[in-house]
Amino acid sequence: MSSVVNSAPAHDALDGTDTSLVRPALRCSLPHGMSEQESLAAVLDEFVAAFETVPIVDGEREGALLVVSDDAGSATAVKFWRDALSTGLAVASPAAFPWCLANAPCASIAQRFGVTGPNLTWLASFADARTAFDAPAAWLADRLCLEPGVGKRFDAWLLALHFGAPNARAMLWHWGRRGADGNEDDPLAVAATIRDIMTAQWSAQPIGDV
Repeated sequence: MSSVVNSAPAHDALDGTDTSLVRPALRCSLPHGMSEQESLAAVLDEFVAAFETVPIVDGEREGALLVVSDDAGSATAVKFWRDALSTGLAVASPAAFPWCLANAPCASIAQRFGVTGPNLTWLASFADARTAFDAPAAWLADRLCLEPGVGKRFDAWLLALHFGAPNARAMLWHWGRRGADGNEDDPLAVAATIRDIMTAQWSAQPIGDV
């Protein structure tokens, strides 16, 4: 089963802050009829270019992976416990159990691309996308208060995931900042702008079924 992948339109800064290092979102449909683990694995190759913007050293890629999802782990958990009740825990799939947890996609992606972390997952409803992205934006604001130092770089990948039909999809953003003398960007304003970019792109017309 194929996936549809494209770049979301570039989005101008909403309040004049410099978000030139916010990469346009990579959007892809997640395959239907698969477990969450299989569905994500089917599209991971599409994420390669976004992660390769940061070089890997000794198997590790320095940066944070921030995931927001409204249903990560839910379908796998329902199936796992349904099967366990039917056949008994003794024969329940041990490989499936970790994917009952909401942070399994984040852990899997971090392992695949060597992201050192922090690697964090938030469960939030996308009914109000702006609210859903508040938590990673707040985390970024706190992190931006800690200057990386002149010449040093801080990178973060922000991923939104929805596994349920009919519009199972993923959107991935990359954001980077290099520390410099005299950087007067307001961390709260930068994080809020990134949140609003994510909100606008996620809330746009969903990708069609594949």
